[in-house]
Amino acid sequence: MRLCSTFLNAALGKNRKRPFFPAVLFSGLFFCTAPLSVNALEAALNFIPDNEGGKISVRVSGIDEDELRAHILMGSRSRIVYNIRLYREGRVMQILGDRLLFEGNPVQEARWDMYSASWEILHADGQRRFYTDWKTFFKKFMELDGFRVPHSIAGSTEALDGKLYVLARASFLKTVLKAPLSILQAFPGREEAKSPWSRLGLP
Repeated sequence: MRLCSTFLNAALGKNRKRPFFPAVLFSGLFFCTAPLSVNALEAALNFIPDNEGGKISVRVSGIDEDELRAHILMGSRSRIVYNIRLYREGRVMQILGDRLLFEGNPVQEARWDMYSASWEILHADGQRRFYTDWKTFFKKFMELDGFRVPHSIAGSTEALDGKLYVLARASFLKTVLKAPLSILQAFPGREEAKSPWSRLGLP
């Protein structure tokens, strides 16, 4: 059931010249972009060091699973944007302040693929992966697994360097609209829910 797409196509196709067309169209867009129930979106961090530097994983919680499933089945795409920042604490009693070493904004996008009858995620590494099991799909969509931090950044090379730490947060976008309708995502309350920043000290 692709309710949002069907509604918008019908409005654009048959009602374009009718007086109530703008009201019909924007009512449908409001419905399709209205926020899901989000209970205090949270982002939990983990870091695994290795010979190439290390990998950061982020687990998101707070999105209603049943609502998300119903929404994606209606033909919508949903997105999670991760904001990840790696800092080194300031040297010499923090006179120089903390130093931003690296920033990344990996994105994961999810949808229902009616042709393969499976759940699809466009992962942050650029790979498209398909899942026939909803529980597996939901778990994979709600986590960023193994985001690489380069060795040259994660490794300490100066004796006076302070400790490393990561700040991360997640932004959940219920409906990903394509141009020209993407402008509607700038409306207040229509865009996203954001978790607070989470901090993790690195070894």
